[in-house]
Amino acid sequence: MEALIDPRDRTQPVPTVLILDVGKLVALDTTGLDTLDALRKTLARRGGTLVLCAAPAQVMSLMRRAGFLEQMGTANYCDTLAAACARAGALLAERAGRPAAD
Repeated sequence: MEALIDPRDRTQPVPTVLILDVGKLVALDTTGLDTLDALRKTLARRGGTLVLCAAPAQVMSLMRRAGFLEQMGTANYCDTLAAACARAGALLAERAGRPAAD
């Protein structure tokens, strides 16, 4: 994750929206969840948004129990990559001050 966004490097451009397809994760532990949360916070501090999609049942269960989905914003979790791309489009349109395309 550090390769994606180094919180110490303010010269590195930050994506407005970062989509992570976590569908291939077999399991997620609290260390992994802490890493995702650090990424989410770093993006948010620098004006970006993390969108996750396609989480398997175990991963979803941990994210729910830990309150991570609520912290991230439940609208920023999508069941499919296509839905995550649509969410990213809506966020980009919102930031540009125009209505999202349907």
